Amino acid sequence: MPLLLEGKKVFITGATGFVGGYILKSILQKGAHVIALNGKRNDKSFLGDDSKLVTWVDIDILDPNSLLEELKEIDYVIHTASIVSFNTTLDELRAVNVNGTANLVNISLQAGIKKFIHISSIAALGVPEYGNFINENSKWTGDKGMSAYAISKYNAEQEVWRGYREGLDIVVLNPSVILGVGNWDRSSLTIFKTIQKGVKYYPSGLFSSVDVRDVTAAVIKAIELPISGERFILNASNIPFKLALETISNGLNVEAPSKKISKTSVNFIYYAEKIFSVFTGKSSQLSKDLIKSLFSRYEYDNKKAQEQIKIPFISLNDTMKWVKESL
Repeated sequence: MPLLLEGKKVFITGATGFVGGYILKSILQKGAHVIALNGKRNDKSFLGDDSKLVTWVDIDILDPNSLLEELKEIDYVIHTASIVSFNTTLDELRAVNVNGTANLVNISLQAGIKKFIHISSIAALGVPEYGNFINENSKWTGDKGMSAYAISKYNAEQEVWRGYREGLDIVVLNPSVILGVGNWDRSSLTIFKTIQKGVKYYPSGLFSSVDVRDVTAAVIKAIELPISGERFILNASNIPFKLALETISNGLNVEAPSKKISKTSVNFIYYAEKIFSVFTGKSSQLSKDLIKSLFSRYEYDNKKAQEQIKIPFISLNDTMKWVKESL
């Protein structure tokens, strides 16, 4: 029988972000009392009047003492806060993504939290030793060739699994690129802004994405269902970038890219930008990790989430219909 959230206290990190904001709204609709971290940007405009129903706290997840004080009477923790970037150093990513998660896990153990929901990423699954197929049982094959972001997400997730071994009930969710209605200047939604400006070329890799509403539904299921020590890949589909960019372009009423670009050409642009940056002072928008992701052909399996927590998964086409209606 599902656990009821009504009247429960839920602590959310990253609640002023794209994903965290949707989760916060959904948790409030369930009748829970939400305690949330004020974000660095602290933009609560998306939340509207719901923001007034939240107890906002100014604490640093890198400060264990302040965390302990806030988590003393909390029932559930939903950890969504992290740095998402291909242009950030491993040390910077480790500080928030790994150390912050470790602190939150440690304090949750001390405070007797009922369940800890960790929003990870498909990046934390690494790459398969053979082939292109990835599921929840795939093993991390080492840091070599992995982006600093992926390494930080993997290490953060290891802190959560450590907490599980020490007695903390946890569920890990590994979403792909999260899309939906929101601020195009932040998170993965910046892809909309880029495409709206005009994109002429498409890479040959596969594009994996998930609707933010499915991520939110998975969080609720993870809390309410009697499950622990499980991870779920949240991914609607694995489709060619050409089709994905056409679908997104149609949703944004702009012309879709029609020319294929090779990895060699993109690498040339990357190195040219690096050279010119010495003279212009402007950093390159490309990175080796981003280029690698544009041409990868990994397929992420969503069967476990469909079967065990009953997430039907909204197609990219339907996500873009929703986005189009919001314009």
